[in-house]
Amino acid sequence: MHWFGQEEFEVHLEWGLSAVDYLTTDVDCAVIVDVMSFSTCVSLAVDNGARIYPYPWKDESIIEYGLKNWSTSRQSEQKIQR
Repeated sequence: MHWFGQEEFEVHLEWGLSAVDYLTTDVDCAVIVDVMSFSTCVSLAVDNGARIYPYPWKDESIIEYGLKNWSTSRQSEQKIQR
């Protein structure tokens, strides 16, 4: 197992650019959780080729938004707890 590896788990938690570089070589989708200011996070992500899907509400409506805008498979829908 690689130092950053968490292959035995379905969800991986990583930290830092090195971990992101490693993780994105082996997954279909990487979700980055913002811990910086919104503008800093957006700038860094866009500068590195990411797509940004900001969503202002903190409620259950994010599920429909996510499924409509960036879910790529039925399998993705099955993993979301409704």
